[in-house]
Amino acid sequence: MAIMRVWRTLASLCCWLGIALAQEPDRPTAPAEVTARVRVVGAQDGLPRPGVPLHWLDSSQRPLLTADGFWRVEDAAVVRLRHAKSVITDPNGEAVLPLARLRESAVWAGEPFALTAKSDPNGEELVWQVVEREPVAVRVVDAAGAPVAGFPVALHSGGKDLCVALSDPQGWARLGLDADYSALVHVAPAGWVGSYEGLPSLARSLPGRRGTTLVVPECGTLRLQALRGGQPLQSDVGSFALHHPSEYLTLASGAPVGALRAQGLEFPFVAVGTRFSGHVEFDHARIRLEGVGPERPGAVGVLDVVVPWRNEVRLQIAAAAEVVAALAAQPMRRVVLVTDAARVEQWASVDAQGHLRWPAPLRLRGKRLLAVEWEAVLPAKDRGAPVLWWLHHTCSADLAAPTLDLGQVTLRQTTLPHGRVLDREGRPVAGAEVVVRATDAVGGVLLRTDAEGWFQGTGPIGRTAAGEPVSATVAARLGAERSAAANFAPGDGALTLQFTAAAAEAAAAAAANARPARRAAGTVSVLVHATAEEAELVGALRLVSSQGFSGSMVAPKRQADGTMRVDFERLAAGRYTLLTRQAKGEPLLLLHDLEVPAEGPCTDARLAAVSFTTGLHTRELRVVDPRGVPIAGAILWLRGASTRSDGRGILRVTTCDRAPLPARLEAEGRRPRELVDVGHGATVELAVAGALQIAVSGLPEDLAGAPLQVWLRHEQRERLYGPQERLGADGTAQVAVPLEGTYLLQLLLETRRGEGGSSATLIAVRPEPVVLATIPPARVEWQLSAEVVERLRQELAQRAAPAQKK
Repeated sequence: MAIMRVWRTLASLCCWLGIALAQEPDRPTAPAEVTARVRVVGAQDGLPRPGVPLHWLDSSQRPLLTADGFWRVEDAAVVRLRHAKSVITDPNGEAVLPLARLRESAVWAGEPFALTAKSDPNGEELVWQVVEREPVAVRVVDAAGAPVAGFPVALHSGGKDLCVALSDPQGWARLGLDADYSALVHVAPAGWVGSYEGLPSLARSLPGRRGTTLVVPECGTLRLQALRGGQPLQSDVGSFALHHPSEYLTLASGAPVGALRAQGLEFPFVAVGTRFSGHVEFDHARIRLEGVGPERPGAVGVLDVVVPWRNEVRLQIAAAAEVVAALAAQPMRRVVLVTDAARVEQWASVDAQGHLRWPAPLRLRGKRLLAVEWEAVLPAKDRGAPVLWWLHHTCSADLAAPTLDLGQVTLRQTTLPHGRVLDREGRPVAGAEVVVRATDAVGGVLLRTDAEGWFQGTGPIGRTAAGEPVSATVAARLGAERSAAANFAPGDGALTLQFTAAAAEAAAAAAANARPARRAAGTVSVLVHATAEEAELVGALRLVSSQGFSGSMVAPKRQADGTMRVDFERLAAGRYTLLTRQAKGEPLLLLHDLEVPAEGPCTDARLAAVSFTTGLHTRELRVVDPRGVPIAGAILWLRGASTRSDGRGILRVTTCDRAPLPARLEAEGRRPRELVDVGHGATVELAVAGALQIAVSGLPEDLAGAPLQVWLRHEQRERLYGPQERLGADGTAQVAVPLEGTYLLQLLLETRRGEGGSSATLIAVRPEPVVLATIPPARVEWQLSAEVVERLRQELAQRAAPAQKK
């Protein structure tokens, strides 16, 4: 019976639960995310590409700050990879992705691939095209050889990270490099701050072995902490730049995207003991700094950056109540604040109690505030004298304090130059010019008389070292009529200036003998055929002369025929170039050799039909050294613009004009060349500025014919792999020297030479570096040791063994 009662109770409970669940309203379920199948193909052949990683990310998931409020200075690509979702295409080159992400275009291909074209997400079949760069495999391990997962690794060249990737659980990361990139490439932690010496280089890897191992170098974390008054400060973070202290080698630079408030900056990978100098912007103040990186691996180095106060300067003026009320009714007046570091002009108003009110807190440079200067003019009433109220308060206030209370300062007053101008018959002269010049000083002001011949000054002409207004000379003029000069001391009464016959005759004689002043009065009117999207390019038009100056530009105006008119005024006579900058920042030179007269408009017919699309052509120039090797980073200086050569030594200039384009070509360590015209397809050779003669001794006779190269490598400018030259049969080589400094001298064995260049194996490094203090330098001797000779023999034997087997 007891068992039956239990079963009845359980049955009743189940029935009650069933009824309760049936009566509960349906809970809203999250809508299933719509997906789409994407087929990835090669951009060149259209064949499916399996194994392509595709990443997508919601932009709202990108953190900027650490848990304790520091901005972690990390590459945006690394941040995206850390929080992205990923999928890899199957053997058919297909993958399933969220359709919403496709429409937001927040999808990208992982290294070594890059998306080049995407079909419309609204179509039935989504076909995306990718290109694959030369793959580079990197394995990241610690000092014990254990793999490191999730480590940001980069290919670094030319002072920047070319691409970044995160290592997988086995420590492997895959990156991509352009096949025609010829500069030195280092494998380093993404955002590395320090020397690249000792980090692996792709230039040293053998053909077919585009991979290497990165042993995480000894590094730590560096924090730049903002302090004010000894306390941490949440400040607005701006740009930063860190350089090597003795060489202008950029270690790190950048700025946050958008507004950012943080406790400071955090650099995650800084080499132990790295010295640096530079600047950082905290709270809109640019602060210079010097420091050293972490002391030991894994340590966190902290550099306190003292942010200056936004000072509050309190000062109350003492004067009669009616004077204070009159000054308070005026707009803001100029205030000069003199510190031990600068003379700063600010604006302030006066309230009803006589306090100076600043529109914003002040930012004063230096250590102490030394003086405050202020002035205001109350205009004259009933033809009286204009009164200047002024103060020059000296002090010695500490700028390290947030509030500087200067107390109450009594205003002083004086009268300004005023009076009346009369003609020869004693009648008032309207519209006459009154020239007021400070005595024994440069500068002055120009006043004008009213309808009854009265004039009055508007401010002091100059001040003494103690801040007192100085005396002045006053004279009137109107056409050929002149008055005699009169002296005016601060506090004097009204002046009477009358035209005299002697003064008029002297002025007429001086005007007859004087040379007419020539003012820049040339003009250029440009009619640009531009779309609404190209309006920004029109607003960025520049007209630059061969001397580098230009005239002021009137804002572009849309004409009835759809063109945009741009006028340049006040141009000096000469030849000009019209240019702007494209969306990628590259210069676009529109017209050259515009002849502008000293007065009047430029009549060049080309100005009536300027376009950013029609008639554009690109001139390519190739820069090489005397051996025909391309020079990367050469600068082509144009009139008002410049551009640099790429890794193949190619310079490009886009223009819509066929006129000759003169330019100057420069490269570090090379003799510059003046070009009469930048011709398309031309090759320009730049000779070296100096050459170092290297004499290598100690090679046996049987090794004298080995294909050996000597390289110079700058100790600080690691991005330059170094000038190189093949060792001659006599054991000497002439190596180009780009700049003064300390160099490492290397001996390499050339293993392959072909159309794509050559590869070499490092054999030895000269124990003593080469210090070059002058250009051209002297001769350097290098005696090879027995160990180096034996290493060279072994390397040659290994090269010869495969050939003998074949």
